[in-house]
Amino acid sequence: MITVEIDRTQLTAVQERLAYIKNGAARALSRALNKTASKAKTVASRAIRDQINLTASYVRENLKGPANGLAYKATVNSLTARLSAPKRGLLLYHFATNTVAATGRPPAPIKLKVKTGGSAITLASGFWVRTRNSNRLTPAVRNDILRRLGMTHTLDSGEFTVLHGPSLSQVFTDVKDDIGTDMSAVLAANLDHEMDWLLTQYPPPGDDGSSEA
Repeated sequence: MITVEIDRTQLTAVQERLAYIKNGAARALSRALNKTASKAKTVASRAIRDQINLTASYVRENLKGPANGLAYKATVNSLTARLSAPKRGLLLYHFATNTVAATGRPPAPIKLKVKTGGSAITLASGFWVRTRNSNRLTPAVRNDILRRLGMTHTLDSGEFTVLHGPSLSQVFTDVKDDIGTDMSAVLAANLDHEMDWLLTQYPPPGDDGSSEA
């Protein structure tokens, strides 16, 4: 979760200015939170892709935010907006640099580029299999080879294991704290904007005390 600090003095001022509107401050804050979370998603997507070699479209589709439904949105009754990413490790086909033609061992070893800007890794014993659910070709390695390498805790049942890299959630966790710091100023600006919008939509009855005689 990205934690964003809100200026209490600013919030008090918003509450006072919008006191004559039912749920005025909560409406302004919920709208500001949703816009801030959407901005955080854009910034997080860029930061994630700076870390690992994923396409922008994949991150956009799998990093969920307010645009993805009520479960991620702030409302007047729940002043929390959130981002969420899958916790399961990414299948290694996301990072393959080879052209994939068919199942089985390819003519040349499978190469993977996981880290953005890093060198490609050669998966000398790897071969291509189709995933059960998505029918995607993805790298796998025989279990007897993995056991010789000391990898025994995460093996699939059967003769081979379909390999995974880091999860989107893991990488998001690595970058979220830096993003949260930057989003505090974004939230403050959004809250001011939403307060002004509500004041325009619902003008104060008479003098609201915001101007001098």
